[in-house]
Amino acid sequence: MPKGERSRFVEKAIDQALRATAMNRLKKMLDELPRNSGVGVQGESTTDFLRAQRMKWDGRPLDVLEGSKE
Repeated sequence: MPKGERSRFVEKAIDQALRATAMNRLKKMLDELPRNSGVGVQGESTTDFLRAQRMKWDGRPLDVLEGSKE
């Protein structure tokens, strides 16, 4: 196998492994969400709930996460 082809193969393998790891982390996080999160009960939309969770997990303000502020 030529050197350039090996590099592409390794790069693709690393990318797939990183994606699989990220997917597993996401699945685990979703499985661990509270069953009764209050979505819809108090008028909170799913989008608003996920935004709030994202801010809690990430620690950055929403405007930074949305890219409107650095």
